[in-house]
Amino acid sequence: MSCIGPGRSLVEQLLSTGVKAEDVDTVFFSHAHFDHCRPIADEFPRAHAYFGPGTEQECEGKMEPHNTDPSISHKYDPRIFDRDVSKERWSELEGPWVKFGAFDKAMDIFGNGAFWIIQAPGHMPGNLCAAARTEGENLIGRADFSCRALIDGTFDIAVTILADGTKRCIHQDIPAAAETIAKMREMERSHAFHIALAHDATWMMAEKKDTTLFSMLDEGFRVNIDAHISTGKPF
Repeated sequence: MSCIGPGRSLVEQLLSTGVKAEDVDTVFFSHAHFDHCRPIADEFPRAHAYFGPGTEQECEGKMEPHNTDPSISHKYDPRIFDRDVSKERWSELEGPWVKFGAFDKAMDIFGNGAFWIIQAPGHMPGNLCAAARTEGENLIGRADFSCRALIDGTFDIAVTILADGTKRCIHQDIPAAAETIAKMREMERSHAFHIALAHDATWMMAEKKDTTLFSMLDEGFRVNIDAHISTGKPF
């Protein structure tokens, strides 16, 4: 995992596009792992955060530093999930959930088909992905739990067997994760779905650029993107 930051705070990045921090009233988090969510009350004082169904039950009793059980591979941020100390405003999405392409449960956020939040089971309880419709009727999908090789079917989900014989995988429910990835594959093949991956920069590095995906990047980000990613430089 790259630990290179963007060089500017999220507030600064949004301001450069004309969005002020105080104008942000809603934030969707894909899931509760530490590298995909963080406290936002200080940065976005008016915002309410949303997680997928099942998040709170999953995080209960598994928070740092309270839980020291080494068998629990993922522990969660009490600044968000400990209701006794957290100053964050957040809740789980309640729907209504409707079918969307290959997915059984999706939420039409604006009611016009422009932006969807989709239940994507398997990685962890409450895992979500998102889809935004472009002017050309393509869909840009966000998937924070997979990589291109899994979506293409080049590789299977990795499972590591530890010295004591126990199995570890980044996905808590492997069959559900495999089904979700298969649905992402179907969306890409049959529903003009263009997938941007959080932990896989191959879509940025491809010789033939996906113009739909690159349309969501600002000009400064696109400049010399190949060189910056390959050398690990921030951009």
